[in-house]
Amino acid sequence: MQFSTATILAALSFSSQVFAAPVAPAKRDMLVTVHSAVTTFHSEVTTELTSISSTVKSDVTTSIVPSVTTNLVSIAGSVNKTIDTIVPAIAGPVVTLSVSEVASIYNDLVVVKSVLSNVETVLNTTVTGVLAETKTLLAPEISAVLVLVTPLVNPLVAYVKSVVGTVTGADNLVSEVFALCSDIESVAGGIVDPVMGLVSIL
Repeated sequence: MQFSTATILAALSFSSQVFAAPVAPAKRDMLVTVHSAVTTFHSEVTTELTSISSTVKSDVTTSIVPSVTTNLVSIAGSVNKTIDTIVPAIAGPVVTLSVSEVASIYNDLVVVKSVLSNVETVLNTTVTGVLAETKTLLAPEISAVLVLVTPLVNPLVAYVKSVVGTVTGADNLVSEVFALCSDIESVAGGIVDPVMGLVSIL
């Protein structure tokens, strides 16, 4: 039995659509999930950091412990929620991204870096600015936030590097993404190492 060229091409086209169909929605879902999680992460953590900054500016005594503790617990909860959302979403196979999709990932990473930088600033200001007794009482909740930074950053950065590394035709953007990943790792280390050091000596 013989088939015309048009028939064969039509069959191949249909076959490729069938096999590709599950991939595109999966990729789209991953990108949407990551973006949504990062947006929520930014909103929630920024609100709590603003509250902590305002509190510490007005008082450094132990009277601020209840409110700042509540803020820190909320931050830890937000980071935990972000980990629980993003890590499963990026646990699948490495997907091929378009240049626009890489740009979207880049923008999400910019937000992550901004949030982490703000966490670093506020926590450093808090542990160096409050009274020793206050710092002692806040230390457990500060530590609870710090131990969640690496579980968030490491899998996210590793996955982004793996998917962006497959992109062709956008060398400058890819280089910027890799540089941003390094910046995020540096910021994460800047949070965990010095702040944890200050807390651990208590």
